[in-house]
Amino acid sequence: MVTGAAGGIGAATVEVLRERGWAVAGVDLAPSTADSSHIVDLRSTDALGGVLDEIQARLGRVTGLVNAAGLYRAVALPETTSDYAADVMAVNVTAPIMLCREVIARAGGPVSIVNVTSVVGRIGSHDPSYGASKGALIALTKGLASSYGKSGVRVNAVAPGVIETGMARSIPAERLGQYLETIPAGRLGEAEEVASVIAFLLSEEAAYVNGAVVDVNGGLA
Repeated sequence: MVTGAAGGIGAATVEVLRERGWAVAGVDLAPSTADSSHIVDLRSTDALGGVLDEIQARLGRVTGLVNAAGLYRAVALPETTSDYAADVMAVNVTAPIMLCREVIARAGGPVSIVNVTSVVGRIGSHDPSYGASKGALIALTKGLASSYGKSGVRVNAVAPGVIETGMARSIPAERLGQYLETIPAGRLGEAEEVASVIAFLLSEEAAYVNGAVVDVNGGLA
């Protein structure tokens, strides 16, 4: 199950996982190329249990969850409203928490979860709501890995830097230029480069990886 499946890192993850033999359910506000596509507003957490029921009926038990959906609008602190902050937290934090709860409760066997956080979860963001939400995902990853590791549940995260997606194109030009100057790789990342790391963390090759936050940022610190 991949959230944010219709674009950016989520869409790339759907394709990489399908290429590697997974049956993939995609969740987004728009249709995706996943084997089972579900139109869901992640702010409506009451609907998430029903979506998982649909996915299990179509594809079987959910053994992998990728929380890739993210809300970001480059809103600086002076322009931040309570509605915007609430929406960011709902999509970026509350929905992953509730999806993790639902998937773990229905596990019945090994489960691997990957949360898509961000470099700004560690270094902060010009959009404080977004930065705070990504920091919260790191804490969620660590907490669940510790709590449920003995139950066969692995929870890891990827922390992308600036990736060539629609979200990156909404970063103010001056800020984007500053990022590019400080990325040792000298370029933006590609969504497929993040997706390949996600696929590894979901796989049995990463069976002893739990509670990790893997940087995929070209060396940006």
